[in-house]
Amino acid sequence: MREIKFRGHNGEKWLYGNLDIDYKTNQAAISDDRWWRHPVRFNTVGQFTGLCDCKGEEIYEGDVLDCKPSPLYLRLYERLIAPVVYSDDGFVVDLKHAKISLWAVLHQDPKCRVVGNVYDNPELLEENNARD
Repeated sequence: MREIKFRGHNGEKWLYGNLDIDYKTNQAAISDDRWWRHPVRFNTVGQFTGLCDCKGEEIYEGDVLDCKPSPLYLRLYERLIAPVVYSDDGFVVDLKHAKISLWAVLHQDPKCRVVGNVYDNPELLEENNARD
């Protein structure tokens, strides 16, 4: 069974742990091991996917991956640089033209790695969109 945990940014650093959300006020907090609640920016909250990249780094919703595309997408992309999002069926790599299962992407390219996230490194996605 995968570990359920979240991360969120408080304006200074990333915090990891359990998530507390007040949907009425759109306020979120991450609780640490001692159950101390640390407020985080609501729009930066992402869930752990249960999977790791080739270097063993945990992959969270909002991370940007750099992977070699499957033969199906070789015509469109030399490299896949795309964010991880949660979709109806689970965590996917969100390409401009399609959404591919995160598990399938990692299975296809064992060297797939996290190169940043959509909050700290938005330029990664701008570069990728410029190539389309």
